Amino acid sequence: MMSNFRKTYHKGHDKRILRDIMGCFATGVTIVTTCETNDGNEPKPHGITANSFTSVSLEPPMILVCIAKSSGSCEIFNNAKSFSVNILSAGQKELSEIFAKRGINKFSHIPESEWHLGDNQCPIIKDSVANIECSTHEIHDGGDHIILLGIVETAHTDPQHDPLLYYKGKYHKHHP
Repeated sequence: MMSNFRKTYHKGHDKRILRDIMGCFATGVTIVTTCETNDGNEPKPHGITANSFTSVSLEPPMILVCIAKSSGSCEIFNNAKSFSVNILSAGQKELSEIFAKRGINKFSHIPESEWHLGDNQCPIIKDSVANIECSTHEIHDGGDHIILLGIVETAHTDPQHDPLLYYKGKYHKHHP
């Protein structure tokens, strides 16, 4: 049964209402990745689930992704020279959930056969709808997020996969 109750948000009021309203915009789901390099040590992969992602420009080819400042990986992305955006397929809900968790080594929870380092030395998640490899262009303050702008260096797509969607706090599949 559908409710006729409309939610309204006014600046300074309940942030949960605003979050619910913003959740009415259906989005794809991505895993944004980078590698932390320490002097002489092997690169350490990092990744987070994000749905605040968009294409910005075709000339130059540019995308943006927003990363919560509260994320354990925010500082790593803030200092990264490159990153990748992996647009998840409908069968990758479990990966999305792993990369949404805090305080764990996410790459230790997925087999090495499910990812590899791309041309920009950032993790590429296999069987994604698309993978976009970027060099970091600019980082801006976005309130409780950073806005990470990237120049697209390489991009791949596998059109045989349907996207994983997120709407009103739940995962959905595309139904043509």
